[in-house]
Amino acid sequence: MKLLLIPLLFLSVLVNGVYAQDWALFPLHQKSLYSITVDNKTYAHSINLDGEKQTSTGKVQYFDSTYKSTVPCYYEIKNQLNFFIPSSLFEKPDSLVINTDSTLIYTNYLSYTTNEFVKDTLLFITKAKVGETWQANSYTTISCIDIAYQTLFDTVKDSVKTWKIESSYCDDFLITLSKNYGLVTMHSFNALFNAKEENSFIEITDIYTLSGFENSQQKEGLIKPKFNDYFRLQTGDILFLRDYYYYTNVITQYYWLYFYKDSIVSSFHSPDSVHYLIHRSTYSENGTLLSQRNYTQFHLKSQIGTFLSAPTNSLGVDDNSVFITNSLSIITKDRIDYPYNYSIAYLTDSCQINFYHDFTGSRTYSSLEGFKHLNTYQGGGAGETNTNYSVMGSIINGKKYGNTTLPTQVGINAKSLAAVKLFPNPVSNQLHVDFGDIPTNYIQQIVFTDILGRTCLISEASTTIDMSYLAKGLYFVKLIDTANNSMVSTVVKE
Repeated sequence: MKLLLIPLLFLSVLVNGVYAQDWALFPLHQKSLYSITVDNKTYAHSINLDGEKQTSTGKVQYFDSTYKSTVPCYYEIKNQLNFFIPSSLFEKPDSLVINTDSTLIYTNYLSYTTNEFVKDTLLFITKAKVGETWQANSYTTISCIDIAYQTLFDTVKDSVKTWKIESSYCDDFLITLSKNYGLVTMHSFNALFNAKEENSFIEITDIYTLSGFENSQQKEGLIKPKFNDYFRLQTGDILFLRDYYYYTNVITQYYWLYFYKDSIVSSFHSPDSVHYLIHRSTYSENGTLLSQRNYTQFHLKSQIGTFLSAPTNSLGVDDNSVFITNSLSIITKDRIDYPYNYSIAYLTDSCQINFYHDFTGSRTYSSLEGFKHLNTYQGGGAGETNTNYSVMGSIINGKKYGNTTLPTQVGINAKSLAAVKLFPNPVSNQLHVDFGDIPTNYIQQIVFTDILGRTCLISEASTTIDMSYLAKGLYFVKLIDTANNSMVSTVVKE
């Protein structure tokens, strides 16, 4: 899916409210949000150019430098993750050199042929006039073909140039550049770089659109949520949750499945935390009311604020123990859902990262409901455990979202669903599925996602699934029955 190819995004430079370079590609200290729609889902990609230094070759600027400076051994970790993390995680430009009328973009991507990082460049003559053409690199030509006055975000008006990109490795495509706000529409430049690396011809169709930006003086359009934006529940709001836990070893199997109705009794916001008092009603998988109680929920900025404020497609290691990758956000009409994945790891004194492969997890936070989803998997000699804890629906400020009906009956018995076996694991080509006593027509689909949360394969209920064409790495395998109950396991593609 072309969504996996993270775009090379460009914006104009803003310094103390004065535009230092018209038609610049990158706005310094401007946080911009680009969106792309794939398979009826809209994803958001945040970009922040926040580092700059003067060198003999020109002014060099960097992405996410403030964030990277807080991550121990950032670049050493990056170069160790070829197997664990898809290379698209790093397909953002590493730096650029700004001169009087041009910008030279440097990118560092994982070679498909050598499995090593390769540097490539692209030259933009930012002040080129309509009709001018230049050689951007050995296989790419760029032309300025139009300029027009346009309205952006319904309120902002600016001059916009249209650029035509011609390459030996893909169809021609267009991008548009605002005089004061950077690129307005663009395609994946890294798709072009990878096509050159593979010596293949590709069709570039994905369109990234500037959905909003924020700088020291202006906010327009859609903005990436901040910590407090993820915790906006108020008295009277209600969450409906599903809680599934499964444990198995060679001797026994054990599971539970509960549903919760959480009513917000009160909320308190301080500068570094959010506190909720919640009344919880607990229901069995057949809809029987089991208990009612009040409990307090705390969200500390010091614990999760770093990850919620991190740029998309980034990595981190927290306290030398928790390895984090932040994925593309998902935009809907009412919210932005921001997922990240984590594993247990530790760093050595020489910046070597060591994973405990038997533990993985993922979380998602929503700008509407706050916490949205938790999934964990832990394996090993003592057995395997899987948890899936998520918000099914909500009533926020009197408006319903998602599924707010507590079930009276669950489709397939949860124990039967959890007993499904996947083998061999690790798998090289064919993955076999043993459904046990479940008829295959009760299974709606089997979905494979990577650790960035991207869907890589969707299969019908088959006893054999071909994984030969998937990249090496860890995959979450989600079985969904016809009543939308699910069980998540993991397999390693070797």
